[in-house]
Amino acid sequence: MQPGCLGCRLYIDAEDPSAFTLTEEWASQADLDRHLASEAHQTLIAAMELSAERPVIRFDRVAGHSGIEVMEAARRAAGPYVEPSDASECG
Repeated sequence: MQPGCLGCRLYIDAEDPSAFTLTEEWASQADLDRHLASEAHQTLIAAMELSAERPVIRFDRVAGHSGIEVMEAARRAAGPYVEPSDASECG
């Protein structure tokens, strides 16, 4: 892994094994910028250009992370949980 890379994961689509998603998490914008200019990233781009279909590229920027406290707050706000009368209901 390159400096500043907090994680890198490759996901294969269960319905289309030729499709995949690569997610990367970077400590800072400067670390991401350095990665995008790197030889390793240029190699990835070259491989993507050989694809039979035009790849979809998307950059998602996340401002922060939260944990279980978000779920706990939502549960408290919703009040007590009542079991659905029909087990086939989703909710």
